[in-house]
Amino acid sequence: MEVKAMAIKLREQPGIMRLAYAHMAVLLRRHVSVLAPAILSTVALALLATVVYYFPRDPINKFFYGPVSKLPYFTTLAIREGLGHPSQFFRYPNNFIIVRVLFRWGDAAFSSTAGIVLVATMVRMVMRAMEGVETAFGSSLWLAIRRWPGLVVLWAIPYAIVWGANQWINGLIKRGIAANDFTAVVYGVPLLRFVWLTLAFILAVVVLVQTLTLYALPSIIVEGRRVWWALGRGFSLLREMWLPSLGIVSVAVLVLLPGGLLATFYRYMPALRDVPDVSFYSICVDVAAGFFFNVLLYVPATILFVLKRDTEGQEVG
Repeated sequence: MEVKAMAIKLREQPGIMRLAYAHMAVLLRRHVSVLAPAILSTVALALLATVVYYFPRDPINKFFYGPVSKLPYFTTLAIREGLGHPSQFFRYPNNFIIVRVLFRWGDAAFSSTAGIVLVATMVRMVMRAMEGVETAFGSSLWLAIRRWPGLVVLWAIPYAIVWGANQWINGLIKRGIAANDFTAVVYGVPLLRFVWLTLAFILAVVVLVQTLTLYALPSIIVEGRRVWWALGRGFSLLREMWLPSLGIVSVAVLVLLPGGLLATFYRYMPALRDVPDVSFYSICVDVAAGFFFNVLLYVPATILFVLKRDTEGQEVG
């Protein structure tokens, strides 16, 4: 009955975004267990960050030395940084030059497998909590695992778009300056201002892509749709709730901003390059922000999806 009453209120369209957050606050107070997947994901990424931080030391360095010394990417990077050979990355403070690269690769591997499964698990647990039944972590996890092929396709679409936009921006900066000089001018624009503009552009791309795919994951888990049908279903809901959906995504993405700022300015500000640990600090901020991002994005999105589904059911009836 509670869901039906909320669905009627949703159909009247007053403050949909505020309604989603209010319902999220009530749901999380009553069913704290729905946060378990997000907590597990954060713990796993924290462990990954720890491993990456200690990669130059025994015995972990034995697993990293081969790939780092043989991959052309690290050879090119070592030459560009004036180190001569990738083995120099295993010495302080050179190790912090590639710490974020190693974490980014590990994060992509985790997010495309266990990470997206845990997010889908949380979505189903939220759905079950709204229906007034046990959240059932185990059965929700098993369902998410069985639907992983569709989930990984859905993960890959925004990841590929954002990665492509980021590579394009990095290419502009590299062509615009010969070295990491924060006083340089890029295409007639001071580098500091140019970095701010490009960061705003990347954030806009992330917000747009996440908004367009916001309801596809709940559709896969809640309704069992295939990925392309789920995207179509998400677009149809987005047309009716585009403004609150954009607001929900914007709030979640803003949580990622501090880590992005640290990483960006570490890369181009000489003063921060003299404090190499900043690179690892930005990873720590990203790990913490990832928890809030998942909760602030997928919990209200699932709430709106379920309420809208119930509204449609009443309209049919």
